[in-house]
Amino acid sequence: MEPSSPEVVSSDGWMNRILSSRNDIDAVELWIKNTNLEMERYRTILESNAEGTHSAETSFWATAPSSTSPSLAYLTVIPVNYVCELSLVRVLHIIFDVPSSTPHHTVTCGIIGDSKPPLLPIIKQAPPDGLEPYLDKIDAAWPSSERMKEFYKTHSSAELMGKDKADDLYAAIPKLMFVPTTWIGAFLEPIPPKLAYERALWLKKLLPKSSIHSPQIQMIIYWTKCACVKGRGRGNPNSQMTIPWRVMPDDQIARRGAENRLSDMYPRKFPKHTTSKQRRR
Repeated sequence: MEPSSPEVVSSDGWMNRILSSRNDIDAVELWIKNTNLEMERYRTILESNAEGTHSAETSFWATAPSSTSPSLAYLTVIPVNYVCELSLVRVLHIIFDVPSSTPHHTVTCGIIGDSKPPLLPIIKQAPPDGLEPYLDKIDAAWPSSERMKEFYKTHSSAELMGKDKADDLYAAIPKLMFVPTTWIGAFLEPIPPKLAYERALWLKKLLPKSSIHSPQIQMIIYWTKCACVKGRGRGNPNSQMTIPWRVMPDDQIARRGAENRLSDMYPRKFPKHTTSKQRRR
């Protein structure tokens, strides 16, 4: 079950999930190779989309094998309800549809977060309009590095910045941000956007110059930066990159189907006799 107030992990232990040793040249080169392969695969998917749609990308979700994690992962922010709660960046591992009790109707779900205790993955239902609209780029407030530096001198990394009409630029960024699976070890625990930005910069610096300025890599950096800014509305505790993920409905067929999918992915950690209370929020 997802903790109500997840611990914010700021140690360097996440680096070991990416590379066992930054001094191991072979390990770094393999990581770079696999990162570039995933970025190229994603570019191919994007080029296959029908004009004005995300058809190839959403088709990939539908056809990905249930027993393995697909090679598409995304950064996302789940909404919070209270000012005292933290707006945190999480990684979305897999997206899938399950049948519901309503005939000819399916429920789109996502498995989000780590697969190891105590931060177990959670299952969320997609927004009413699905996830495809959140792959469209929006005009997101993008704070300058100077403003970020000044703000976080006097604020904790868990706080979000307000928008500044005089200083901020606006970048075209999707709310659901693709990230190579070679990077997801940096985002398995829920972390504030400021830490997500720092980790993304660290990973970017591992890449050769030929890859650092690729549009896909830059987009990840921009997204984490934009996630540091609050959304509209006075007292809104959410990042502007938040997607309105929902709690799974009280539909036993849909819930069972989603939990079985989680069991298929992690059979040792989530055998199918595990109670639903352990696997959902």
